[in-house]
Amino acid sequence: SAILKAEAYTTPDGYLNVKIRQREPVVRFQEDNNGYYADEKGFLFPLQRNYTSMVPIIDGALPLNIERGYKGEPKTEAEKKWLSKVIDLVNYMKDSKIWAENISQITVRDNGDLVMIPRLGKELFIFGPPTDFEQKFDRLSRYYTTILPEKGNGCYSTVNIKYNGQIVCRK
Repeated sequence: SAILKAEAYTTPDGYLNVKIRQREPVVRFQEDNNGYYADEKGFLFPLQRNYTSMVPIIDGALPLNIERGYKGEPKTEAEKKWLSKVIDLVNYMKDSKIWAENISQITVRDNGDLVMIPRLGKELFIFGPPTDFEQKFDRLSRYYTTILPEKGNGCYSTVNIKYNGQIVCRK
């Protein structure tokens, strides 16, 4: 459930007090008609019908085997490890602010590569696995500050930043 902690107690004068602390989603996963959130600790819980949290959305070939309505941690160690890395990535983006504002969605390809979809522009940024965030976002920053001003917006369909020390642009 979306409840992290609940406390209920009565006072000596007969009042019932209830304190509820909700889980705070940091990322949303979407697979066909099945959507769910994950909190900071990797606890998965279903979407809420009456509320949508403004967090990054990740879709595509998710390496998580989660059935509709599931609540809890991922079932396998590989799933837990991947989710932990994705949460680290989302937190890195949030802390940088610029990437949280400029990346609208992340898609997971069949080969496991993450693809960043920007709010503006037509390029798809191939990020690769959720590792080496600082170096990859540094390459992405260099694309925006050096290549884009020279070549113009929409010149490339994909920009691959997953390789160390390389920015590979394709038309």
